[in-house]
Amino acid sequence: MSNLSRSESLSSYEDPSAGPEQRTTAAMCALSQPPKRRGTFRYSNVGYIVAGAAIDRITKMPFEEALRTHLLQPLGITSAGVGPPPDIWGHRARFHMGGLGFGKGSPAPPESIRSDNPPVLTPAGRLHLTMTDWAKFQTLFLNHGGHFLRPGTIEHLLALPAGKGNGMAMGWAPTTHLDSASYGMQGSNTMWVATAIIDTDFERTAMVITNDGRSRLLKRTAQLATQILTQS
Repeated sequence: MSNLSRSESLSSYEDPSAGPEQRTTAAMCALSQPPKRRGTFRYSNVGYIVAGAAIDRITKMPFEEALRTHLLQPLGITSAGVGPPPDIWGHRARFHMGGLGFGKGSPAPPESIRSDNPPVLTPAGRLHLTMTDWAKFQTLFLNHGGHFLRPGTIEHLLALPAGKGNGMAMGWAPTTHLDSASYGMQGSNTMWVATAIIDTDFERTAMVITNDGRSRLLKRTAQLATQILTQS
């Protein structure tokens, strides 16, 4: 199971239950079903929800609070929030087909909860923060975790799972098709696109964000990030 159904996602906007309860319900539904095509990679937003539900239990605090307490605050990240970023409007694609968004669509006002993914998807990418604070997180990968993570943790996060076909590590994917790049990470809530690329020497990271959720921006932001690495 890689994604919630459209009805399950949309109902999260109106669900009065707190985040942990929504994640528990989604995780129970996902884990009650047999895996599909075992050994084949499929990007799974539900997988991140299940991980968030596990963090709820392991830390004995909601995922959002655990993220802030154990990661953001120790790294000095102060601008982070959940949901649409303040003041800046995102932009939807005009229409969607097969998971892809095409055409310039309507703007997404930051004061609307629907200008981001449904709350149940918070562990799958509803965090916003400034570029400066995002760079603080990226630094962990350039210095192999520094004194913040145990030795070998970054290598574990970047290790590809065993299986067939193309795949990605824990949030990152090899960028063998991009010059001067080693790993890349991308995210989109269909109204924004964010891309980070690490160079082959693990000395620099280029980050690009756009408030345009069209699918073609995934490729374009990756190309721009790579150009920044090769020209700087």
